[in-house]
Amino acid sequence: MLEFIGFIFILLALGIFTYFGIKIYFARLSENFQKKISSNWVFFLVRVPKEQKLKEGEQPKQPQELIAVFEQFLATLYSVYKKDLKTQITGQPHFSLEITAKEDEIGFYLATLSEYANQVEKQIYAFYPAAEIEQISIKDYRLFLEPPKALALAEIDLSKNFPLPINTYLQVEADPLNGLTNPLTKVAKTQKALIQIVVRPADDRWRLECEEAAKKLMEGKTLADFHPKWIKQTSKFTGFLKELWETFKSQPQKENEEQESKLSPLYEEQIKAIQEKASKPGFEVQTRVLATGDSETEAATNLRLILSGFSLFGSPEKNSFKIKIAKNLKQKRQLLKDIVLRFFDPKQKKMILNSEEIASFYHFPNQFIETPHIKWLLYKQAPPPANLPQQGTILGEAVFRGQRKKVFIKEKDRLRHIYCIGKTGTGKTTLLEGMIMDDIKKGKGVGVLDPHGDLAEKLLSKLPDNRIKDVIYFDPGGNTEKPLGFNLLEWKKPEERDFLVQEAIAIFYKIFDPTRQGFIGPQFEHWMRNAALTLMEQPGGGSLIEIPALFTDQNFKNQCIKNLKDPVVKAFWEKQMAQTADFHKSEMLNYFISKFGRFMTNDMLRNVIGQKKSSFDIRQIMDEGKIFIANLSKGKMGEINSAMVGMILISKIQMAAMSRAEIPEEQRRDFYLYVDEFQNFVTDSFVQILSEARKYRLALTIANQYVAQLDEQIRDAVFGNAGTLISFRIGAQEAEFIAKEFEPVFDEFDLTNIDKFHAYIRMIIDNMPQRPFSMQTVVENTPQSKEKAEKIKQWVAETYGQPKEEVEKETTAFVKTLNPNPLEGTREQAPGI
Repeated sequence: MLEFIGFIFILLALGIFTYFGIKIYFARLSENFQKKISSNWVFFLVRVPKEQKLKEGEQPKQPQELIAVFEQFLATLYSVYKKDLKTQITGQPHFSLEITAKEDEIGFYLATLSEYANQVEKQIYAFYPAAEIEQISIKDYRLFLEPPKALALAEIDLSKNFPLPINTYLQVEADPLNGLTNPLTKVAKTQKALIQIVVRPADDRWRLECEEAAKKLMEGKTLADFHPKWIKQTSKFTGFLKELWETFKSQPQKENEEQESKLSPLYEEQIKAIQEKASKPGFEVQTRVLATGDSETEAATNLRLILSGFSLFGSPEKNSFKIKIAKNLKQKRQLLKDIVLRFFDPKQKKMILNSEEIASFYHFPNQFIETPHIKWLLYKQAPPPANLPQQGTILGEAVFRGQRKKVFIKEKDRLRHIYCIGKTGTGKTTLLEGMIMDDIKKGKGVGVLDPHGDLAEKLLSKLPDNRIKDVIYFDPGGNTEKPLGFNLLEWKKPEERDFLVQEAIAIFYKIFDPTRQGFIGPQFEHWMRNAALTLMEQPGGGSLIEIPALFTDQNFKNQCIKNLKDPVVKAFWEKQMAQTADFHKSEMLNYFISKFGRFMTNDMLRNVIGQKKSSFDIRQIMDEGKIFIANLSKGKMGEINSAMVGMILISKIQMAAMSRAEIPEEQRRDFYLYVDEFQNFVTDSFVQILSEARKYRLALTIANQYVAQLDEQIRDAVFGNAGTLISFRIGAQEAEFIAKEFEPVFDEFDLTNIDKFHAYIRMIIDNMPQRPFSMQTVVENTPQSKEKAEKIKQWVAETYGQPKEEVEKETTAFVKTLNPNPLEGTREQAPGI
């Protein structure tokens, strides 16, 4: 008998030893599996728009409706559940839902195994169509670049048995996520924090446990001694016997019915809550919280501040969270390892929560989240058209739902012109730079007018070696020793004279705004027109700075009159001016000459516009496909001088383009003109360029900052003729006007909040307008060489420039004939002018 008892004892001992040995082996196997997959994570930063414009007739949604969307998304994650031997050992596939607080920003992330990344991304887009999902590398995502000074960690568990649910978003009016994100904002100002919720699908046996728990409550028993058979960490033999006894213990049916009828309201509420919890998908959950600080005390304070937000989900009648703070170094290391590797640690406790409970304390933010510094999606995205060209000039890159497509525009569509608008620093110059360099590398003819100078300098330093000889770099403010001349009054055909004269008058109107200064009028136009036509008939030609000399130098005037052939212009001098009393002439003279004073007394500008022979021929540049870069830096030239030279250039370019009417259209070479801050350089005749330049193979790409900079006539011409419209971030006033061009895809909110280097584009493809879409600029990465830029400048100056001394001999002769102190009169001082 004793031998038999000993044998039984040995069998029991062997069985217990084998049981725990197998359990330890499987635990290690599971842990090794977790380590293996820790390098296989894909991290998604999910950003959603804070506000969405309601459609006509649509009612505003409540917080519960918006949170329910995430609950539905969670339910789709349950589909990864696998019922096989491997998952029974290693555990089900899991995901990590994370909220980070660092660098004064709060971000919402979702980490998934790479094999499920595509599926998860599609599901997010299915439930959040307006979201932007950015895949983040582990290097960019990691919370710490250097070890923090102090670290506090905690894990969260349920205070009662899992069948009882916590308070969910359906039981509160406001969004409960505010309670977690508000403390994170305070921590993120100086420190870092993380809430990590690791979830995986639970086996359906948890529902059986819920049924068992509900049954106990119906029998009038409490859940204090309820121990789930398959979730408890350790199965003691006595516990097993107790469960066995409870299973087979029977009670008379009548007694059960009497107990059910005597259930208290609390029990009834708990039974209902358990049944509702079991009706939704269940997940095994491990939740961890981390906070840093400059000291242990600060880190602990920050941790407690974050953990206080979890108290919102507690209920005395149902369940709540309990906190387990890592106190010693061993616990901290273990918990930190679990966080970094995103373990679903088999040695740690796990909660069973359904999709509703999880969505209550983790979901993507919505308009009811008032917490500042959340990484919102400030603008919408829209897909590019299916017929997006595969080649042409690069505009940018369309990024939509993880798909990237290069955005090209065809050459024939560029002839319909491109208009770009956006605040300073939003990406306009980056866009222009990329397009210009693309054109230059492809051997195209390019013209660039840059009022700031930075773009011009950068382009010069990036020019490919094979196109250096094609460059004409016009830099009035930088090249003063061998200035390049550019004469507005220079002409080749008689019919060009009237156009140039009218442009000269228009330039003075633009510089001396008559609505504000009252300096320009019919009398000025009359004198200006006849003086300019007089100089244009001279054998050697004439320049703007010679016009005052016609009224102040009698000998020079008489010599010019002798060369006149136009009887109307000749009559102006010999009859009208000759018969005008000296008093009336002197009354007008100072007001007329004063308009030229600022240009003639500025030696830099005088040496440019005062040369009778231009250093370069715009028509030749266009026909030969050369590169013309004009550095009109306001900082070096002054705003007025920069504007004047720019307007002269635009007038000459327009005239050169129109003069190509003399050659067949198929022989006209495309020329691409880029004008930044174009409103500074245009007169009313610019309308004609927009409407007719296409015929002469001149393609415009123009940019500015806001619509109010444009005169009404120019504005209407731009929006009426520009085939492609690109909008970076703009102001509210512009958005109200521009939004009409992008409806119904984008609205004013999108246009005023789009991120820098991102834009909305409404383009034409094969001359057909397309639905607007979003894109981002592509940085042009050609290496810069300042040495190359300097060599090009020197070469251009030697090739096209004239020595300063020689130019000044020609230009200063006329300055001496002027009244040294011309009056800057006003309309009130000179009535009738």
